[in-house]
Amino acid sequence: MGVSVGAPLMLWGVLGGSMTIQTPMDQLAWGVIGLLCLWLLATAGRAFYSNAFQALKHKRATMDTLVALGTGAAWFYSMLVVLMPSWFPEASRHVYFEASAMIVGLISLGHFIEAKAKAKTNQSLQALMNLQPQVATAIIDGQDVRLSVSDIQLGMLLRIKPGEKVPVDGEVIEGHSYLDESMLTGEPIAILKSIKDNVSAGTVNTDGSLVIKATGIGANTMLSRIIHLVRDAQSSKPAIAKLADSISAVFVPVVVAIAILAALVWFFIGQNLRQATCW
Repeated sequence: MGVSVGAPLMLWGVLGGSMTIQTPMDQLAWGVIGLLCLWLLATAGRAFYSNAFQALKHKRATMDTLVALGTGAAWFYSMLVVLMPSWFPEASRHVYFEASAMIVGLISLGHFIEAKAKAKTNQSLQALMNLQPQVATAIIDGQDVRLSVSDIQLGMLLRIKPGEKVPVDGEVIEGHSYLDESMLTGEPIAILKSIKDNVSAGTVNTDGSLVIKATGIGANTMLSRIIHLVRDAQSSKPAIAKLADSISAVFVPVVVAIAILAALVWFFIGQNLRQATCW
């Protein structure tokens, strides 16, 4: 939404359109645009201002602080120019509504892409969890017995019929068959498994019947370890993100201080410097 508002305004300026307040008609047109940008900041940009306020309450500065200050200052200055153009030198009656809209729009777009990536990760995680069958066929005293996968013990003999999923990690002790391991390895071609070969939970027996001995159950299967790793990767921050947070704790106050200094210098001596260079 922010990009859809900011991009036309930025394109207007790039193509030579006036971004300054010179006439009452300019005030009216840019006033309407300013109100539209205010609505945008209050809706799409609300999270940035809320997060910046919470950080301020804890005496911290984050990247949301920069976004809130930058977009807020651009909008506030521009609206002052629209409402009170006589307060500013003619050369300074420039509006920056497109900056506030584009900043909010681009960062919101980045957050949207990040959320979509997390949603896909959740779907992949759910798909991995669905690979684990709930029941299995155990061979007990020479008889096939259906039981819950959670009741399987190490060393148990399990029969894997054609079309069934392997319930736990194990070693083939009887039979041979092709197993589809694509959900774990990405390999599209079924792999032949025979006596003494290892099989993994979640793989699919495609044709023959197998008897396996359970060697890995519960959280000790390869499938469970993969699920655990995916969950950890999703819930924890990578080292580079932690480093970025540490840098931003110093970077943000420095940037704010430089911005304030630049504004003061320009306010007090900027116009004099411009006039001197014109001579």
